[in-house]
Amino acid sequence: MFQYLIRRLLALVVFMMVRVVPGDPIDSLMKVGASEAQRAEIVARYGLDRSLAAQYLTWLGNRFHGNLGAAIVIRRSYPPWLARRRVLSHG
Repeated sequence: MFQYLIRRLLALVVFMMVRVVPGDPIDSLMKVGASEAQRAEIVARYGLDRSLAAQYLTWLGNRFHGNLGAAIVIRRSYPPWLARRRVLSHG
């Protein structure tokens, strides 16, 4: 039980660390001169318009199912490129 609580606490800490990092990843996705409507569309696509609690529960549920989501900057889902990196590092 203690290990379970530590894992949940660690998951919460990781989630919160990602949210408090300075800068906005959405800015890197937007082209120069993009409108506020385009920004709102990107924010909605990544679920950043929802409450922090809703984002955390979605993140935790996806993590539980092995879905690590999409890397916003490289615009790819995590599992394929993580698998390639792991093979290269062990090879």
